[in-house]
Amino acid sequence: MALGFVQGTFANSTGAGTVLAKAFSVSVTAGDLLVALVQTPTTAGGMTLTDNMTGNSWSAVTQVTIGGEVIYRSEVIATSTGSVTITATANTSVGFINLYIGEWNIGGHALARDVNDVTGSDAGTSFASASITTTNNPDILICWYSNNGSLTGLSSGWTQNVYDTPNGNGYASAVVTTAAAYQLTATQPGGGDVSVIYAYKATTSGTININATVPLTPDTVLTLTPQLALKTPVGILPGTVLSFGAQLQQPDTIAITSATIQTLTPGVLEQMIAPFPIQNILALTANVTGPTLLSGANAPTPATVVTPRPRNIHGPQIYI
Repeated sequence: MALGFVQGTFANSTGAGTVLAKAFSVSVTAGDLLVALVQTPTTAGGMTLTDNMTGNSWSAVTQVTIGGEVIYRSEVIATSTGSVTITATANTSVGFINLYIGEWNIGGHALARDVNDVTGSDAGTSFASASITTTNNPDILICWYSNNGSLTGLSSGWTQNVYDTPNGNGYASAVVTTAAAYQLTATQPGGGDVSVIYAYKATTSGTININATVPLTPDTVLTLTPQLALKTPVGILPGTVLSFGAQLQQPDTIAITSATIQTLTPGVLEQMIAPFPIQNILALTANVTGPTLLSGANAPTPATVVTPRPRNIHGPQIYI
């Protein structure tokens, strides 16, 4: 599944109180990011977020005050796949509680806020959130807003995910693949708005398929392309791991084996001596995992094998 928004919904209290709960309409997926945003008219003396899944531990709640109202935020990584109900509990009774929840695929990244949230406000029919500057590649951006109507003409990459028509609140999100400054702009019916924008770290993974059509001996060096995508700081991030799987041919047997190299480093031409005790390799597959981003895509692009070069080494040596 592609990075980004999966599902979302909201709930409104019918009056003053301390507790409000809302269930997702379909099961959430283990490893996905769950975010809860809670709006109250005044400070609630603190807010606690919980759910019905075993092992979920919600992060410390943060709060901002915008437009005279308070927005609480917390999040968790789903520990398992299943039905989830999220409950917001205020420390003291407030006039109303509005609960907005969402699920995002972040590619298996551990829970990590990228940078501090930022708030903004506008008047008239032009909507513009404050600008947030990310440090990770890629990030999930979430912008909660309160205005007088559903947004249209959202800036490139942004999608309005949930809109609460009775209360004039909603949120939009985007996946960004370069560390830079971002904001949500759009058109609204009018009357002004307030907003807060959040950033979460995500990751991408994928597979590079390498077809070796030339018989490879233990003294063969393979040079794999594209090297540039793996050598540039933009193309590969710290923490990325590359593992090789090889389909091997013996006179009467085809076997599968694999070897894993060290974590890749930006700007470094990595190499691996593969412990393949076979003289002919039918095909190679390189699996890239971790916070990698190749050529700005969510999955690495195919690599090809150039002409092998003989070399006097003990086993095939593979450059990537």
